[in-house]
Amino acid sequence: MKLTDVTQGKLERYEEALLEGGAEVKSVSRFNRVVLEAAQAAGVATELPADLGALQPWQVTEWTRLVLEHVAKAKQPPSEGEL
Repeated sequence: MKLTDVTQGKLERYEEALLEGGAEVKSVSRFNRVVLEAAQAAGVATELPADLGALQPWQVTEWTRLVLEHVAKAKQPPSEGEL
């Protein structure tokens, strides 16, 4: 999996896909998969396997953590030195 720059447009598409896919989530493991699917659909994450269900649970959990951290970081303003 590769993470790409998060633009406002990608963020909107990611959040929309997350809400659509999460409408009937009833488990944390399914939520993790929805996060990856939303990130892929929005272009936030690339090079994910076609069948996420074939991955090991730890891989899905770890990649979900990376996506969530990546998106959260993109929402934070830069430090004064980076302006």
